[in-house]
Amino acid sequence: MIEHVSRMRGAKGAGEDRVTVVPRGQGLVVALADGAGGSGRGARAADLAVARLAAAAQLRELDATAALKDVDRQLAVLGGEAAAVVLAVTASQIKGASVGDCAAWIVAPDGNVDMLTARQHRKPLLGGGASTISFTAPVTTGTLVVGSDGLFSYAATGRIGAGG
Repeated sequence: MIEHVSRMRGAKGAGEDRVTVVPRGQGLVVALADGAGGSGRGARAADLAVARLAAAAQLRELDATAALKDVDRQLAVLGGEAAAVVLAVTASQIKGASVGDCAAWIVAPDGNVDMLTARQHRKPLLGGGASTISFTAPVTTGTLVVGSDGLFSYAATGRIGAGG
């Protein structure tokens, strides 16, 4: 059984993180983007990335790598950069792709962590010629945690695994 809860917590201000969860049959697609600050276009880049990934989720078979490459090309024209992760979750597997410092983990009930995005490339980001990685994992008992660097760079692994 797949259940989902989505929460966005910003440390301050509106931030440049965006997330969407799209139900698909017996599963769902999760897309998260974190706009690159400093250019003034990070929030816009994250908005566009999540909107395009949500549209790609409507396709019969989501190709996460192709969807991220498409967003990369669009942002290269429109301006702005973003890190992103997109995952299709079914009852039996998780398939996805990522770029930058957004991440996806499976936290097992015993606290063990499977870092699905451990091999990803931090740069270049979407909009800058992104180098994406793909991943596949079986669905196991545990909690899927998807977040940006605001979570994974600043919270201790033990606290994330404990839900704290």
